[in-house]
Amino acid sequence: MSWHDPLWQRIWTPARRVAFAIVARLWWRRPPEEIAARLAARPLSEQALIVAAVLAGLFLTSLLFAHAGIPGVLSFLLLVILLIR
Repeated sequence: MSWHDPLWQRIWTPARRVAFAIVARLWWRRPPEEIAARLAARPLSEQALIVAAVLAGLFLTSLLFAHAGIPGVLSFLLLVILLIR
């Protein structure tokens, strides 16, 4: 797959938006607009690495919470909602 693949083009914008929102929420001392601008100024390869790392972190965290069953999955969803909000 290359960057010109239509699937990557459709997935990239929402994945980037979610990853930047999570990074902005975790880096709470700076305004979200400044963080988004700083991340957008990075080269595309670094942006892809940041997005992949954030989404992989979410996936691994969901696996950890899934070991607790339904309450774990529900608490993970609540944590993600609070984190992005």
